[in-house]
Parts: sequence; C-alpha cells; structure tokens
Amino acid sequence: MVRQDEIEWLRDSLETADRLLRNRGDIGQRLAKARECVVWMHRHHMPTRGATAALTKVKAEFERLRLEPPMKAAI
Repeated sequence: MVRQDEIEWLRDSLETADRLLRNRGDIGQRLAKARECVVWMHRHHMPTRGATAALTKVKAEFERLRLEPPMKAAI
C-alpha cells in the first residue's frame, strides 16, 4: 500500500518538473532540471498502473528531448 506522504512527494516532484518546463530561460537548462526531478522515479514509486504508464511516457519523452534538444522555446 502506498502512503499519503509518498503520493504527495511524487506529486510535488512532477509539479516541480512541470513548473521548470513552463518557466522562461534557456530551454536546455530547464529541460535538464525538469528531467532530474523525474528520471530517478521507478515503477515501485508508482501507486497505480496508470501512473506507471504515465511515468514511462514522460521518461521516453525526456529521452527523446535529450537526444534531440529543441532549438528554442515554444511560444
């Protein structure tokens, strides 16, 4: 069973990554910082199958962006 504080910790980590990606500034630095908030998470941190699927998609997107970084921020 997953504890409430674990859920809050995961939520806070993902919200921080989201906030970093939405801020202005160098896209490469924002992407790297946001990626740090997420890549350490593993399946055993996820409370549901849906959360695990979402984490898998987010990690895949971060890896794609790492290999092909955006040239500039989207407007």
